[in-house]
Amino acid sequence: MFKNILCIDASFYQFSISILYKKKIISEIQTCNRKYEKNILIILKKFLTKNNIKINNLNVIAFSTGPGHFNKIRIVANIVQGLSLPYNIPLIGISTFLVLAQQIWRKKKYQNIIFYIIDKKKYIYWEKYKKNNFHFWSKKEKELFINIDNYKKKIQFLKKEWYFYKYNLIFSKKKNKFFYKNINIIQPQSQDLISLTLIELKKKNFLTLNNMNINYLYDLMYFFNL
Repeated sequence: MFKNILCIDASFYQFSISILYKKKIISEIQTCNRKYEKNILIILKKFLTKNNIKINNLNVIAFSTGPGHFNKIRIVANIVQGLSLPYNIPLIGISTFLVLAQQIWRKKKYQNIIFYIIDKKKYIYWEKYKKNNFHFWSKKEKELFINIDNYKKKIQFLKKEWYFYKYNLIFSKKKNKFFYKNINIIQPQSQDLISLTLIELKKKNFLTLNNMNINYLYDLMYFFNL
């Protein structure tokens, strides 16, 4: 049976909704800063009404679980739980970094991607994702560096070509030389959640209400280096 899938992302500064419904993908993106966080549910309801979609016709609901903005992810997590419970709709949570990796692959075809965050204590946290020849992503590693020298050593010992992403900027290491470029990718998009959700459906990787696996990032300023 074909799946009707609702996907929601509000990890950063935009609120993105996509739905795979009757074999068609419909998407909408709106800016959603702190002033408009309370309107997330209203925007979602208008989107569903405008496209004549009823909650009980959904087969699965997916959302980005972070890292990302604390309030927005918390609000979206509460909303999807509220939609899921009355109709027993399965929930799927996907890392915001993986959603970004899928978008980078879709637009740039980069297969080896490292996302990194510098937190308030100047610790560096990174996650490595690799796309194989069967178009499946695998998280190769996640690590916390409390010393910048250890981080630099880790980079030096990387094999193959890896692309480092940090808010719209990619730098790559190839033959021990680094190259920087602007890639115009600054927000996760819910349309990339759809393809990832279809993969997770096959694996039956569903969330439980007791384990939503949320990964908050309290201060986005450190991710964006603003």
